Amino acid sequence: QSDTGWVVVTTKPTIVSAVIEASETVVEFGMVGRCGLPSEGDICWIRAFIGSHQAAFLGDMDPVDLTVFSWLREHLLPGRIAYLGLGDALLVELALPIDNTPSIPCTSSEQNALHIANEVCPDFRELVGPKCSRLLESGRKLELEAMLIAKRTAAAALRSAFLRTCER
Repeated sequence: QSDTGWVVVTTKPTIVSAVIEASETVVEFGMVGRCGLPSEGDICWIRAFIGSHQAAFLGDMDPVDLTVFSWLREHLLPGRIAYLGLGDALLVELALPIDNTPSIPCTSSEQNALHIANEVCPDFRELVGPKCSRLLESGRKLELEAMLIAKRTAAAALRSAFLRTCER
């Protein structure tokens, strides 16, 4: 945890840690790294770790991570988790035009899961923005590591995006 009062919950702890470590920028916040949905045993310690701090979710722009965010928002931290994941806003922050982003095709299981994400996260279009939602609905996704590796100033951009979310 940190003095900023923010904890980032991410499905990509390795890449987020690597980007922050490689940075000369001081980034202060707590981080919970967990791939997929938390298990029953994880819920208590994650809640305790976050405590009264604000929380933000950082993940890929794909049906699985949108489902994870929606679950966290609904069950783990009702009304207390902001979306910091990949979307139009973060791409603007990273100065990556949507037309030039290294998107990849969704797997067949991810394409099938899009309707589940739509059911559990009906506001995903607002979360990721109109350009990214069109990309996702066309069967393509964005991976956080590809976006951050594409930028030499990834840690600074990530920090800036995080601070922008904190100011909301």
